[in-house]
Amino acid sequence: MIRTNDFQRESLTIEIGETNLDKEQLFDVRKHAAGLAHEIRNPLTTIKGFLELLKPSLSEMGRGEYAEIALDEIDRVNDIINQFLNDMKPIHHKKELLSLNEQLMALVKFFESESKVKNIQLHTHLSEENIQVYIDKNELKQVLINLVKNAIEAIEESDNPAGYIDIRTEIKDHQAFIHIIDNGCGMSYDTINQLFMPFYTTKTMGTGIGLAVCKEIIDHYQGHISISTDQNKGSKVSIALPLH
Repeated sequence: MIRTNDFQRESLTIEIGETNLDKEQLFDVRKHAAGLAHEIRNPLTTIKGFLELLKPSLSEMGRGEYAEIALDEIDRVNDIINQFLNDMKPIHHKKELLSLNEQLMALVKFFESESKVKNIQLHTHLSEENIQVYIDKNELKQVLINLVKNAIEAIEESDNPAGYIDIRTEIKDHQAFIHIIDNGCGMSYDTINQLFMPFYTTKTMGTGIGLAVCKEIIDHYQGHISISTDQNKGSKVSIALPLH
């Protein structure tokens, strides 16, 4: 089971600063990638339509299962494209005063059923102080969901029978901190050095956009993200935001 202090010893630590892409370049990447995703989705719709028309004929030939497999694969590709396009949506900031503890309790409820199915324990160690930040609620939710999903996937990849995610808040150096700690597979130094670069991913079905968008959101609020990781033991992601 991972404890916070475990990452203060022999783990790899990196603070995510400016990447090689500035905001204008990232906007261009978003624009071109979204256009490409739409171009891919259009012919897929046509192919799916023709397959559905051919399905009865294939069934008569005893090959109906081939049509089912092809249609399922098209749906899977469309799901990936939809996820990609959601990640690429332009960010519109609607700031409001939020309690971090309240947002994190809502996050735990959001993942409650999934964590039970996957035998992953979710624990919270929240500050007794009412930590408040001025941020867009949906953007904060997007960042936190992305990070917790990554933690769940890391635990699944490690085949850990006792998966564990610890979510913490604290005030330190006049900043609000959120820590997400897991006992998953951890990451290599090469991986964490490229982790927030657009299109970089180690996942078979990943788009490599989610974390780049998360970094852009945190940067906008003058915050920063740091990562401590130990391969085969787990990772700790910390988000620092200015206090209200």
